[in-house]
Amino acid sequence: MTITLDPCSARATQPAADHPDDPADTAEVTISTAQVDLLSVAGWLTDKWLTQLRRELQALFDSGTQYLVLDLARVSGCDHRLFDVLGWAHRILTHREGWLRLVGVGPAVHNALDDATPSESLLVYQASDWTSDLNG
Repeated sequence: MTITLDPCSARATQPAADHPDDPADTAEVTISTAQVDLLSVAGWLTDKWLTQLRRELQALFDSGTQYLVLDLARVSGCDHRLFDVLGWAHRILTHREGWLRLVGVGPAVHNALDDATPSESLLVYQASDWTSDLNG
């Protein structure tokens, strides 16, 4: 299968020749980075880096972010204070009728959940389980 991406329109179209059984059948994928922001976090999240994370999130919010995917795959260590930042971000985005989604929730974040409040645990569960609705 060949996918052609037109960077000007951010549209990808599969040529009909890739489907000899039905030449009229084409697939189109639209990618819009203007709708969803992605922020990747890496390393050990100490007070210093949690403060920096909050600043980065605030900059996104100041620019109008409504939908945010937060990639935590490369977080090597954190504690329950991460959930204070996530809860704060979640409240802002919910107020804007947006959402926060967590991807790459690995062992460091799971271990920190041991010290989290029930509401913090629920937030992480809901924000990281968003793909289950897509599977039917």
